Amino acid sequence: VDRHNLSVLRFVDRGDLVAQCNVSELADVEPGKHMALESFQQEVQRSLGDNFGQIVEASQFDTDEGTRVLRVQAAGSASEIPVIWIYYHVSNDSGRRAALAFTLQADLLERFAESDKTMVETFEFTPRPQPSEAARQTPAQAERR
Repeated sequence: VDRHNLSVLRFVDRGDLVAQCNVSELADVEPGKHMALESFQQEVQRSLGDNFGQIVEASQFDTDEGTRVLRVQAAGSASEIPVIWIYYHVSNDSGRRAALAFTLQADLLERFAESDKTMVETFEFTPRPQPSEAARQTPAQAERR
């Protein structure tokens, strides 16, 4: 699935679904403002609701390109199946933000092999498309052509 604000990716290995990743664009915030790791942990716990079991790991780092990354790994269950969720909050100094959420069954964690880190370490915000010249013209300007 690929929409303007959401992409859904699936990690399939030898025909088996190993994990799913939802990548969402978040609303911009004031430049230089970043979410605190503790707030992100609370948000993850709240979003998982009754499925939440525990926070396994929480960390933050900056990429070489200056992107700030928050990572929270949570364990719990869905339909009585042990599940691992790995959430990322990615932001830059200009106020752009994105969220990535990886979901996999707990018994597939070793097979998943930290694929999330590889993807997030190469994540970058690309320039937003600029409106075309035709889209910026008023109807009266377009008629004169």
